[in-house]
Amino acid sequence: MGNELNSIEYLVKTTDVPFQDIEKSGLGVIKKLLNWEWGMRALFSSSMAVSYLLNRGGANKAKDILETKYRIIQKTMQSKYFFKSSNVIDPVIGSQLEVYYSQGVFGTEGAP
Repeated sequence: MGNELNSIEYLVKTTDVPFQDIEKSGLGVIKKLLNWEWGMRALFSSSMAVSYLLNRGGANKAKDILETKYRIIQKTMQSKYFFKSSNVIDPVIGSQLEVYYSQGVFGTEGAP
């Protein structure tokens, strides 16, 4: 997991920037990683990536960035690799993703 983790963290660092077009491109790459078990495992093994995806950023983030992050979480949860019994995503992270998803794009819908 050494090189994969470095690659994921580099991807997140270059994605989490104040330039919307660059961030959107990086999110596109992140979304593509979800097509493979190894991509999902590498992505959600990185605490930096998990923190980035779960951070809505308040008023600082553009609506389409927040919607893209939400679609990434949605795609993750609909993936055949997202099972509580699988070892692809840690169960604690899986629970955090479920809460994020239930709260909607802006973190208010169906909030507990």
